[in-house]
Amino acid sequence: MTKNGSYTTTPVKTSYGYVVIRMINNPGKGKFSSKAVQKTLTSQLYTSWESNTTVMNKVIAKVLKKANVTIKDSDLKDVLSTYLSSSSSSTSTTSTSSSN
Repeated sequence: MTKNGSYTTTPVKTSYGYVVIRMINNPGKGKFSSKAVQKTLTSQLYTSWESNTTVMNKVIAKVLKKANVTIKDSDLKDVLSTYLSSSSSSTSTTSTSSSN
């Protein structure tokens, strides 16, 4: 594939199954270092990350853990349990011990 608009003649196996790949834009050799191309690729990458819930959950979990977020309100203690699974289990153990 060397021209814009060309596509693979045989399907390519990917993690999603077999696909036919079409070239939308070939900027040419050595032209990926331009700021405009880098900005476009970065934008496409972030857009794909934003739509991927697994990536977003990992990012949120990392930020919350780095910030050492804890919830002390008993009504809200499980709100972030998806992201802070290790701290919510230790909180529940602590609250069980303190109720005795």
